[in-house]
Amino acid sequence: METLDKEELNALIVDKARDAWEKKEPVLLSEIGQMREGEVATSAKLFEGRLSQYISKHLSHELLLIKHTRIPPSIGIVVRNNETEGIEDFDELLEKKQAALRASVSLPRLHKSFWAAFRKLLEPGLRRYIILNDQVRFLNLSLAEEAPSGSIEIGPDYIASSDEERDAEIYAKIIRWCNDHKIEIQEFHRSADTDARATGSKGGSPMESTLARILHALDDAELQRITIPMDIVKKLSKM
Repeated sequence: METLDKEELNALIVDKARDAWEKKEPVLLSEIGQMREGEVATSAKLFEGRLSQYISKHLSHELLLIKHTRIPPSIGIVVRNNETEGIEDFDELLEKKQAALRASVSLPRLHKSFWAAFRKLLEPGLRRYIILNDQVRFLNLSLAEEAPSGSIEIGPDYIASSDEERDAEIYAKIIRWCNDHKIEIQEFHRSADTDARATGSKGGSPMESTLARILHALDDAELQRITIPMDIVKKLSKM
């Protein structure tokens, strides 16, 4: 594999960062290393041993090396300017970039109710809570109402801000919410097996319980007006 001289190497890295920041995105070190079929990473390592060290030593006047506060392997770069130097926490940008890259390959399918809790728009004056048990569900309550026992709030910053928001952007918000609440996103990945277990099965084919069909048929406003005794809930979930 050929190696690059410092001038060409610097130009490739800086141009990549500038192009990304036009979209308000960082560039992950893994992306940089893969440029020119790995020539960028190989050349940087020859000069300084590691790509991150090369950037810190030779490009710090043009680029900022940014690191996730809770995920050490998550490292990237942004151009150095007044805007980026004023950003104290790059966690959200790094997570959003990682999620977008994963989505470009294949966006993991999440359980319907869990995904809907972040995808459905939240009306002004309401707060959203999610209950994570055998049957994931969420509900919207007024500011005056108390949070249900065992529920976790999904703040507005984690919820879709418009119907036009891309799935990759929603997924990035879910990742950030899970990280902030120490929840493993893998618990909500969907597969044929998990879908069958979640909905129940009859005669070898998936079939939703009566309770699940009722919950799916009603919107949030209608669900808020319903109170069902626990013995009835238990019975409907088995039907």
